[in-house]
Amino acid sequence: MKHKILDLFSGIGGFSYGFEMANLGETIVFVEKDEFCQKVLRKHWKNVPIINDIRKVNGKDFGSATIISGGFPCQPFSVAGKRKGKDDDRYLWDETIRVVAECKPKWFIGENVDGIVNISEGTILRQIQDDLEKEGFQVQCLVIPASGIGAWHQRKRVWIIGHNVSNTKILRPRRRSSQKCRIKKRKFQQTKQKRDSFWSEAKRCSSQDDTASWWQTQSELCGVPDGVSYELHSNRTDRIKALGNSIVPQIAQLVGESILKAEI
Repeated sequence: MKHKILDLFSGIGGFSYGFEMANLGETIVFVEKDEFCQKVLRKHWKNVPIINDIRKVNGKDFGSATIISGGFPCQPFSVAGKRKGKDDDRYLWDETIRVVAECKPKWFIGENVDGIVNISEGTILRQIQDDLEKEGFQVQCLVIPASGIGAWHQRKRVWIIGHNVSNTKILRPRRRSSQKCRIKKRKFQQTKQKRDSFWSEAKRCSSQDDTASWWQTQSELCGVPDGVSYELHSNRTDRIKALGNSIVPQIAQLVGESILKAEI
């Protein structure tokens, strides 16, 4: 099927570009407040409307959307900032899950900095996963670096992929024996153990200093690539900021292709 995509925190369109390369579907609306990014979006997607504030989005108005994607603001979790988490004014996950709950898409695809794994001892990422599960999603979190798809820079990011299974028909017996209840409890505990092991492994990967294994092309300051000319364009600051906040489209393409395979 051809999906319809609600692209939150769109930036310069990394998600939509990657999904187009995967032939996943079409974007029906962008949500982006940055004026420079809006210009880029209008240039490449002339007929797609743009909403400038997620607080103005009513998910029920976009009930036809089967995918919601978004790299919700990373500043509350980034090691380059103060890492205030939920206390940061730019913390917009609550708005994100509100739109998801109103729209009820088949898929949710989110992206954020890998610092979200260990901030507040992992409780924020756990809460994000719990919120999605309450809305009927099966959730998988993955730490994927840009170097993993052949880029010359590391750029570790956490990808949050949720599949809505709330409409799946589940047959339950009228009575449950104590043995079946014990089995269910054991399965729940095993699932919890698997989730806890993911967080432990993700924290370990996030804290490792493996710079020797990849080509050093980023400076120590704010991740701006070494050798980037500051005389490139009158809008160079806007361009560098937009690129820095963008996702790697090839990873979105990989995720999109995986979704298509899963739906066969």
